[in-house]
Amino acid sequence: MNEPEYKNIAILRLSALGDIIHTMRAFTLLREAYPHAKISWFVEPVGARLLKNFQGIDQVIETDFKQKGLANKIREIKRIRSLFGKTKTFDLVLDFQGLLKSALLARLLDGKVTVGFHKKNLREPLARFFYQRTVNFFYENGRDDLADPAGHINHAHHVVLKNIHLANFNGRIAALTPPPLEMDWDRVKVQLADLSPWEKDVREFLARHGLVDHNFLALNVGGGWESKLLFPGQYIDIVNGVREKYGCRAVILWGNEKEQKVAQEVSQKTGAVMADFFNFSQLLLFLRCARVLVSGDSLPLHLADLVRTPSVGIFTATSPFRNGSLLPGSISIYEKLPCGFCYKKKCGTIDCIKNLKIDKIIQAIGTLYEKFH
Repeated sequence: MNEPEYKNIAILRLSALGDIIHTMRAFTLLREAYPHAKISWFVEPVGARLLKNFQGIDQVIETDFKQKGLANKIREIKRIRSLFGKTKTFDLVLDFQGLLKSALLARLLDGKVTVGFHKKNLREPLARFFYQRTVNFFYENGRDDLADPAGHINHAHHVVLKNIHLANFNGRIAALTPPPLEMDWDRVKVQLADLSPWEKDVREFLARHGLVDHNFLALNVGGGWESKLLFPGQYIDIVNGVREKYGCRAVILWGNEKEQKVAQEVSQKTGAVMADFFNFSQLLLFLRCARVLVSGDSLPLHLADLVRTPSVGIFTATSPFRNGSLLPGSISIYEKLPCGFCYKKKCGTIDCIKNLKIDKIIQAIGTLYEKFH
């Protein structure tokens, strides 16, 4: 029996910011497969601000189940139910989050077809009971046995492909997704919105510090987890090393107040420029201007892929095979440890950070800095 034509599609990827970007290529293929469908994306408020920088999403719907207190959560459930649950608004609901809260939201939306990941691909396996259909198991691997002898990373089990696997639940976009190792990521190009209103701010920042396109290195000292953050001294060694060896000027990106303090320390001891606190639009434009980005597994690393800025990704608690850059030429740095890629937000030993070889990072930066000019 032929699959129905889905005219009204809901995407559930509520958070986190990097994971939202990891879902964008699945959305791009979905948009191409259903060009006339209305696609709505349910997301938390901060994610809604991020999604406004991309084309093709017909409706961004904010929802917030992180509000404290049971009464607030019940109020949010009632609001969603009143807006979408009384009639089958959506022909298709795709849950890319895979948590109980997103699965509950999927049930509240009461779509004609609700699809989620296989139970072994869910962070909270009980979520599967809220779906009408689940896709086949997708093999995820965070280990380093997917690297060839030369160290090149095989991304056959990358989270981006996992999301495409869900979007392709009925085989509709199979023609657009060849075997993973042959994937032409230029073919799956995420379209940015018009960012020109923010161009002036970024240009003024660059001019103020004597920077021009592609003559500087961006160093991100931020990250959502403590286990993804290097020590201030390591960042200082990286900046001093690339300046002395390759003549690179560095601009430091940071996020929250704690990361700002780290950025200030690095700036004071190296002379590197501290970036303004960019909004998402400005960050995209800034990353497009950088020659190379150095970052842990966080939002800037994944945005750099979309604007085709090569990166040196520093991986500690998370795996480059699952979360690393998909841009040809980008380099992932990690150490092989028995406890590696634990996906713990905090760790008592953080050996994966302590054992990083800074010279290896500096060399990778130099390779890309000299190659992409």
